[in-house]
Amino acid sequence: LHTKKATEYFKSEPARHGHKTQLKHFQSDKIKFTVTMAIQRVVSGGNYDDQQAKAYAAVKEVDFRSRVELYSTMQFIGDVRGKRVLDVACGSGWLTRNLRNAGAAYVKGTDMSTPMIEIAQLEEKKYHGNGPLIDYEVEDIRNAAGTAKEELFDVVTSNWLLVNAKTKQDLREMCEGLASKAKSGGKLVTIVMHPDLFSYPDNHKLNKTMKPYGATFGLPPKQEDGSVAESSAMKIQAYSPQGDLAMEIENYCYSKDTFTEELERAGFECVEIKDKMLLSPEKDDAEDWEGFFSVPLMMAIVAQKK
Repeated sequence: LHTKKATEYFKSEPARHGHKTQLKHFQSDKIKFTVTMAIQRVVSGGNYDDQQAKAYAAVKEVDFRSRVELYSTMQFIGDVRGKRVLDVACGSGWLTRNLRNAGAAYVKGTDMSTPMIEIAQLEEKKYHGNGPLIDYEVEDIRNAAGTAKEELFDVVTSNWLLVNAKTKQDLREMCEGLASKAKSGGKLVTIVMHPDLFSYPDNHKLNKTMKPYGATFGLPPKQEDGSVAESSAMKIQAYSPQGDLAMEIENYCYSKDTFTEELERAGFECVEIKDKMLLSPEKDDAEDWEGFFSVPLMMAIVAQKK
């Protein structure tokens, strides 16, 4: 949502976990879910139940998802025409379908959440275009099955996967799983929460800035020097395009150095951190996004498989 258009939608403070009593329903073009059921439990470690999976699919319709997240991801990936592409932690298949639409020769999406994959498969049944059908599979990348050399991927994406690592060991196993899927010279592109967000100095100011764009945050406690310990959890409240609190998610903090070290240890090289996200140019509305880009919300990591 744009700042000027969205401010009126987000006047109330986010409901506190466990205190939402009124039953609300949200209907998007694709999915319907019950708000109270989606927020009665915080999503942790990527474990989505049925209602939370539906809520996650719905919040993908908030503007920054397509205008910033999707646009930046596709720009950082580059041309996928004729390539084999794997989308790890694909969720409801939102990015996965865009990769197919960009001309990939073969696209596969995996996620540890069965409800997420079921939503993605239902959406795939509606596809009648000329591109390849997408293969979806329930798989935890930490325990991924081996992949034959001829079936490795030219491009691997994994937006929001690594911030679900509750421990550094989880992070290590995720990076190893990603490396096991990419061919030599293959490209990895992933988006994570920016480490600086976890230590943002003023939680109230952060939420006042970000609420018009569809998200608020519960920051973790800071150490004496103002930093946040690695693997500390931050709670994220995500809103529907109509302004309803749709779900609450936990993400975990890791430094740029830790992400880089674990990816290199797993078999990637040329690891590049991209702090600056991009805004799609189809509208002349850059002023509406000044608040969004004033916050270190997310960053991309691009790497190459050795």
